[in-house]
Amino acid sequence: MTIARAPSRPGRRILFIKPSAYDQRGRLIRGPRAFFPSRTLPYLAALTPPGFDLRIIDDAVQDWPIDHEADLVVLTGMLPNMPRAIDIARGFHQRGIPTVIGGIGVFSVRKLLADSGVFTSIVDGEAEPVWPTILADHQRGQLQAGYCGGHDAQLAGLPTARYDLVDMRRYWRMPGHSRPLLAVETARGCPFDCSFCAVTLYFGRRMRFRPVGDVIDEIRRLGATYVIFSDDDLMADADRAAELFAALKPLGIRWGGQFGIAAARHPEVMRLAAQSGCRNAMVGIESLTPQNLRDVNKGRAAQIPVEHVAEVFRAAGVAMTASMIFGLEHDTVQSLGQTTDRLIHSGADFLLPWILCPGPGCEVHAQFQREGRLLHQNYSLYNGIDVVFRPRHMTPAQLARASQDALKRFYSLARIAGRSWRAADKLDVLGLSLYFWNAARLGRHPFYGVT
Repeated sequence: MTIARAPSRPGRRILFIKPSAYDQRGRLIRGPRAFFPSRTLPYLAALTPPGFDLRIIDDAVQDWPIDHEADLVVLTGMLPNMPRAIDIARGFHQRGIPTVIGGIGVFSVRKLLADSGVFTSIVDGEAEPVWPTILADHQRGQLQAGYCGGHDAQLAGLPTARYDLVDMRRYWRMPGHSRPLLAVETARGCPFDCSFCAVTLYFGRRMRFRPVGDVIDEIRRLGATYVIFSDDDLMADADRAAELFAALKPLGIRWGGQFGIAAARHPEVMRLAAQSGCRNAMVGIESLTPQNLRDVNKGRAAQIPVEHVAEVFRAAGVAMTASMIFGLEHDTVQSLGQTTDRLIHSGADFLLPWILCPGPGCEVHAQFQREGRLLHQNYSLYNGIDVVFRPRHMTPAQLARASQDALKRFYSLARIAGRSWRAADKLDVLGLSLYFWNAARLGRHPFYGVT
């Protein structure tokens, strides 16, 4: 895709890069197409005032010249992206081009990034409070070593993400749609405090909501036909969710998002979600073992059986994805097999098994470090897909096999056919299931490389 650019003035060429990651053999993960484009850099570009020459590169799907010309390089990503970010920044640093890094990955390994010596500035927290200052300091040639945006940015009046700067050909499309899935944010924060998760540590536990009108306006401006809401729990506040879903209904779009298990207590709101275009809901089931849920501070989730959750979503006409964590303290090879069996028969439409990831800064990382159970500090592999710790009741290899076995069994062609036939939206469920089936056939996680 060719993007028209106005001539830039000196010092105003900003290159935004979403780093990829490395695999177990140290090879760069790069393919022809990814699941959907990240919203972070298009949104940061939208925060940038006119007069700058902006480029966005997704390192996971784009082959680009490392000697790319720029006056400022901005990188952001999650923990697995940080080693690649260091390598990218090193090349620009050696050429005297300033580099800035931010994002949730910074929270986990800030010291590693600082010690690398390749970043001009490191941004802690959210971008909105500090991005104007960063740009002004850059123009003066006086970038600071660190900026702190905190986690309390106001969400009213946010600009529309600049997806026009993204090469849309490089992303998967749902069947029947000419454009990829586009991510839209409606809130930040999470009311839970899961011991394995950095979301509340980065965004806080207090929920902050965008005005519903702002969300609707952004979707209209994007011209999106299928939206992925990036919130960690769209039903954290059921009343606000109902307001949002009612406003979405006239748009005639399709959408998916993440839900907490407590959404099953509000079947009337789930029906409204379906009426507003919700086709897929990723639900944080995490584990079917009550003791596991208590250990990670989600004990209340054990009170709602997964079969009931699946029934509520099915009755509403929404396909449910059971998001699971394999490798918790009470998991065994046998219990994970039983979990897979139960999920197959639960009525869930999709299964996403994630390997427990003890990221630095999280409670479970501190525990495993004390117990000597971390296998290494190769943060490229701290991705929820590779095993980076020693499980309590099995070997790392057994845990990895249990995750792959769950995918292969859940996404057998016969089971896909049965679930698709029963689904409210047969084409959506069939198309996405075949995407997952192909990943399982290749021995890969469906979100491999999507970080």
